[in-house]
Amino acid sequence: MGRFHSCTHLDPRSLACLRIGTAAVLAWDMLLALAVADDWWAMQGYGEVKLPAWTVLGSEAMTLQLAAIVVIACTTLLALGWRTGHVTTVAWISSCAFQYAARATTDYHNAVLCVLLFWSLALPTATVASMDARAGRQSNLPGWLVGAGCTGLLASLAWIYLS
Repeated sequence: MGRFHSCTHLDPRSLACLRIGTAAVLAWDMLLALAVADDWWAMQGYGEVKLPAWTVLGSEAMTLQLAAIVVIACTTLLALGWRTGHVTTVAWISSCAFQYAARATTDYHNAVLCVLLFWSLALPTATVASMDARAGRQSNLPGWLVGAGCTGLLASLAWIYLS
């Protein structure tokens, strides 16, 4: 614990739970998106698909299914703690893209996922219970960034519960 910034008294086990739980919720969202891929765009209130033509692989539903499968694979790696910094970045971008694409129908938890993943970028979430820890890969985040991540996470959790 001594290598972390002094204001970060978050237990590494709680950070591992944050990583695994956030990954599980994001994977669940993507499994739901897979189940409704054929009707997803209509459910979002779009009269037509909003994807650029060059991004469509086969059909719009197939493109959505492939994207969801990629995110599920990413969240699996995040839950396992493999190359956590990189995978957290991909999961955060994916979560924000999903939040943006489904903004007409998503509920509050999608925004919470984006916020939790954002602060996870600045936290050593793979210190415990991860493939990174098992392989001896340690977080090289500067102390000031970990302190900012800790403060941001705690402020965000307070905001979630107070609002």
